[in-house]
Amino acid sequence: MANPPTPIVLDPKPKSFADTKPEDLELFKLREKIDVDKCTIRIRPFQPEDAEQVRELFWVGLTVGSPSARGAALRGSFMRPNSIILYSLFLFGLYLAIISSPRSPPRYAAILNLPFEPGSEDVAKSVFCRRLIGIILSIVSVALFIAHRYHLGKAFINLASFELNCPDLMNIAQHYGVPHAIDEKDGMEGQKFDSRERHTGVTGGKSPACGFWVAELLAPDDGKPTGIVVGSVGLDNTAIPDDPTTAQLRRMSVHPSLQRRGIGRRLISQALSHASLLHPDGLRIKAVELVTTGFQPSAVGIYESFGWKRVKTDLGAPGRWWLDWYCVHYRVELGSRYYDRVA
Repeated sequence: MANPPTPIVLDPKPKSFADTKPEDLELFKLREKIDVDKCTIRIRPFQPEDAEQVRELFWVGLTVGSPSARGAALRGSFMRPNSIILYSLFLFGLYLAIISSPRSPPRYAAILNLPFEPGSEDVAKSVFCRRLIGIILSIVSVALFIAHRYHLGKAFINLASFELNCPDLMNIAQHYGVPHAIDEKDGMEGQKFDSRERHTGVTGGKSPACGFWVAELLAPDDGKPTGIVVGSVGLDNTAIPDDPTTAQLRRMSVHPSLQRRGIGRRLISQALSHASLLHPDGLRIKAVELVTTGFQPSAVGIYESFGWKRVKTDLGAPGRWWLDWYCVHYRVELGSRYYDRVA
């Protein structure tokens, strides 16, 4: 008699973070719970109880604080072309506004051969017009600068809200699949993780090539798992329906206070190791793509160190061509030298 199919595990019902204050997020209470500086990290497959922490990590990574993509974009916007143009308009307007009187006849007076006398009514009108135009230019440039920064920040919040409602983040377990059993010794500090040894079977998942992993803190005293997720990454080969041999690296996030500690590199290494396997249905991933905002040079540097090459850059946000926003598309071919890059 055939065994009944394993039921699909569903994530807990997701909540919205849009109206939550940063100080109320569990992510920012991490140091109150545990001494993270003494903890080690293990990389393991996603489990349904991790869902809320993963979504919170994704929200914070895009929108909250200085290390987020939104924070990096707002910092970088000061020296972007849009801002430089507005600086020039502001300075030109300021120049016009502070001129007390022209030192030479106005251009229209010379063209029309009109008399020019300092202190005359024509001079007073010219000074008034110049000052008025200068004040208007200065005010408009400042207003446009503030509006641009507001809409740039809002674009990241809208993007994060939209992505949190995408099927793969609404139900990570169903989209990427969840292993039936996990050896807690796998993925410990300094150990190589092998998806073929870890998985005893997968519940759900749209494809055997899909996978989702998290970085979990291990207790500083005994090295036991704490259940605290500080990083995540997903691999999805169903995003391009016509090409299952091309996967996408998705939902890459690392806790803000634990960045630049190699966690992101280990997560990416795990995802690429899984992508290079020959999966049970005979499928082998040949290339991995990703899309990221171009505002975080450190993240871009990690991707490029793994061999990703920039293939396309999208300028402007959808429906807002004037917004100083750009996304970068990367692609890496999983060739024979792949393991040398990952090691």
